[in-house]
Amino acid sequence: MTRDEEYDKKSADLEKFIRDNRLVSKEAQMNQMMGEGYRDPRFIATTGNKNIDHWGLHPLAAEGSGQVLSTSDLGMEGPDSLRLGNLGTYNKGTDKMTWKDTPFTDKGAVQVHELIHRATHKSGWMDNYRKRLKNKIGIWSNSKFENIVSEGLGEAYEHKKLGGDLSDDDFRTNLHGRVEKFTRRTNLNSEKTTDSLLKALPTLIEDFETYLEELDTESYKAGGLIMNYGDYGRNYT
Repeated sequence: MTRDEEYDKKSADLEKFIRDNRLVSKEAQMNQMMGEGYRDPRFIATTGNKNIDHWGLHPLAAEGSGQVLSTSDLGMEGPDSLRLGNLGTYNKGTDKMTWKDTPFTDKGAVQVHELIHRATHKSGWMDNYRKRLKNKIGIWSNSKFENIVSEGLGEAYEHKKLGGDLSDDDFRTNLHGRVEKFTRRTNLNSEKTTDSLLKALPTLIEDFETYLEELDTESYKAGGLIMNYGDYGRNYT
């Protein structure tokens, strides 16, 4: 058995054990009994915004969600390693959300990035922001930019989780890295596109949080919960 095959088998065995013993839901119930609310134990307790928590952390994410473990976490012999790839992912088609813990990243900030993706879709904001902001965000109201808008929001909240500000040079650098992956397939200039998105982000963030507040108010008045799962099948990182 190769090392990759051993890793896959151990990961699958662990996930089966968690599923068969209902460990995620049991721990969520324990959190509720302890006064922490019914929350997913595989992720941070809060993003710092209760409305984002409501949509990002509830209901429990799909099976297989949570931390991507290293070889030592799985009890494998040999040097500790973690498969390369994105630090976090969210697939709205499967509702699976994962994150990695490395010496070079803040695991809380990585999780916030993915929770933003989940919250923007679960709440329905991604289906509504273009109409809400049509005359306020220029080219970003075009549906073909939906993916990069989502990544921009994730990057912004991740940076804020680290105590940063959107005016920071390192935030622009990170945002440009995201934008450049998109513009490679277009005739858009990555620098100008980054500056355009940077200018639009405060408006997008404000509308996102306002939208969640509106949903919270509507839900309270109706005595229920509005769920909009949007479209399916796209991966966000």
